[in-house]
Amino acid sequence: MKDLTPIVNLFFNNQFVSEKTKELFIPLLHEFKARKGATFLQEGAICNHIYIVESGLVRQYFYKDNIDVTEYFAWEGQGFVCIESFIERTPSNLIVEALEDSVIYGIEKNELNALAEKHHEIELMHRGLMEQGLVMSQKRMYSMLFETAKERYNNFLKASPFLINRVPSMYIASYLGITPETLSRVKGH
Repeated sequence: MKDLTPIVNLFFNNQFVSEKTKELFIPLLHEFKARKGATFLQEGAICNHIYIVESGLVRQYFYKDNIDVTEYFAWEGQGFVCIESFIERTPSNLIVEALEDSVIYGIEKNELNALAEKHHEIELMHRGLMEQGLVMSQKRMYSMLFETAKERYNNFLKASPFLINRVPSMYIASYLGITPETLSRVKGH
């Protein structure tokens, strides 16, 4: 049987986790595999899990006026969730697509909530994941409102330079809120 301790550590953001908590948490982990190009979560589906990417790369996106808009990338060790759908149990506006063959682990909301009610370490982990998601969302909103295209690109490069070779330029441009032509210009200066 595969050792899932590294996955547990990712969910707990590499904080100390007691052996008892690991024993309770591991059976609730669900493994998912997605082939490159596959839609992992459809628009209109309810997001029932919080996910961590073990290997591969996914992107979350939506359509605005028939234009594909990238909201987020998750790669090895990164988590993702369609937070509005997950919390409110409503159909997701987001689509999750595998940009590479990916192995993803998730924990289902009801199972997580039941465990969190009884175990403080798990409640803290759950709260930490939600807080981390909110902070990232706030930073992204600030970036889109107040930074120039060049600043957004430079910050993207600084935070995740390896994505430049793994993600098509059109998705990076979309994520940065600029056209592919503007991205080419920004890269050139």
